[in-house]
Amino acid sequence: MLHFDVHVVYNPLQPVLKRAYPMLSNQTIIYQTREEYVAAQLRRLITEGRIAPGEQIDQSSLAEQLGVSRSPVRDAVRRLAAEGLLCINPHKQAFVPVLTRAEVAEIYRILANLEGLAAFLAVPKMGPDDLQALRTLHQQMAGDLVPEQWVELNACFHSALCDLADSPRLAGIIDSLRTLRQVASPYAREYVTRPENRKKALSNHLRILEACEKRDPALAQLESERHLLETWKDIESTLQA
Repeated sequence: MLHFDVHVVYNPLQPVLKRAYPMLSNQTIIYQTREEYVAAQLRRLITEGRIAPGEQIDQSSLAEQLGVSRSPVRDAVRRLAAEGLLCINPHKQAFVPVLTRAEVAEIYRILANLEGLAAFLAVPKMGPDDLQALRTLHQQMAGDLVPEQWVELNACFHSALCDLADSPRLAGIIDSLRTLRQVASPYAREYVTRPENRKKALSNHLRILEACEKRDPALAQLESERHLLETWKDIESTLQA
């Protein structure tokens, strides 16, 4: 088995997160296969923007850098293609797909509606420990974090609400759209480096949290939808600046 150490500032909130984000764990991640290991590293390179949209994956170089043969790299590439993080042309060359602004905007609009529904379903099922865990997570996000850490904790907040909805099919649809959005993460990278944008996002999260604490599902749904739609508007403004 291959081991990969991950060091971050935060442990996932186990009462809330049933599907813990591996990148948020401060424990050693143990991969059962080389394919899993390669897929995890390649996924991170893509979502962190170190392999840009439109760029071809050099499978030989990747295998050499990770100390594995070509076979697990090919398997990992196929896995990420199935997730939507890569596309493969007729010559079997793998590329990071290029999403247009219109495509990313569509993803955000759909996610806004689906995550709003998740928040609506989650509120009646929240216990005091869940609410406290969400508030603790919100406080963590207000700390002095590098953009990558902030993005991961932001994903953790949204995932927590989705998990508490306890709707596996809804969670699956949301997860698939989030995967597609990860390809567009370079669009958001400039956005999260600006303190005013983080402040606004935290304010939106607080309104969602307060709606949950008031036990108001409709308000939580409204605030969740508004948050994602405003986020895309701000990202789009950043790109046009």
